[in-house]
Amino acid sequence: MAGENRKTRKRSLKKKGSVRLLLILSFFFLVSCGSTGEPQKDHPFWNRLPVVIAHKGGLGPYPQNTIPAFLYGLSHGAGGVEIDVQLCKSGDVIVFHDYDVEDLTDGAGQVVDLTLTQLQSLTFDYRSDFIAQPAIPTLTAVLDSLPPDVLINIELKGESAGSDGLEDTVVRLVRDRRLEDRTILTSFNPFRIRRIEKNHPDILTGLITGPEVYWYVRSPLFISWCRADAVIPFCDWADNDYLDRRPGHRMIAWFEDDDISDPEAEYRRLLSLGIDGIITDHPALLSGLIPY
Repeated sequence: MAGENRKTRKRSLKKKGSVRLLLILSFFFLVSCGSTGEPQKDHPFWNRLPVVIAHKGGLGPYPQNTIPAFLYGLSHGAGGVEIDVQLCKSGDVIVFHDYDVEDLTDGAGQVVDLTLTQLQSLTFDYRSDFIAQPAIPTLTAVLDSLPPDVLINIELKGESAGSDGLEDTVVRLVRDRRLEDRTILTSFNPFRIRRIEKNHPDILTGLITGPEVYWYVRSPLFISWCRADAVIPFCDWADNDYLDRRPGHRMIAWFEDDDISDPEAEYRRLLSLGIDGIITDHPALLSGLIPY
């Protein structure tokens, strides 16, 4: 019996080793296929560098990812805004960061299980000092509220490898308003970026990476596979070595300023790299360091 158990364990270990090897080989086969297409380095979006992008509108007196927050960030030094989008139950593209509404509002449940009417009845309660309580907006409402010269970074939420239709819907909203020259579509999800590049190659894209994403998403090979035009790393990763290993790509760094002990010093470091843009919670502080 003991001998049989040892044999079983050996077969099991051998099988697990084979599966790991197959997964690794499949990964490298995947990233080596279909990586045609050069990054759009001369897209009109890059005409004003470096780009100061207000993260969800920036930290201010309004709930983030709302129309007043975006307009506030633009009036305080930002040249662009970062907008988080996802689909709700009624099929509308709404602007909201979390998948669950509980941490930011007085409601409960997943965004995907709530209709637009239900979502817009909620109140933001994660801070007590907001001077207004705007509703959760649709992407349509946000795009229609922005000034005509603003750069727009739309982050598509979602972790599935399959499509829920968000990419095509967002592209249609952008095209309907002729915003292609001022818009970049970004995501942590490389499969979303790959689909956009395949179906809408003229649309500018960026792959976001950070400490919590899977190791293969951070690989330069995988970035080439998804055909992203720009890389958007967490600020700690943005350095000359990171740039050298991703030639041909524009780079925008992101961080939540409250996680950085000295945001101004970090801004100066990033600007010294010749970075193309920074996504920040405090656009006024950053824009004051840029000699336009």
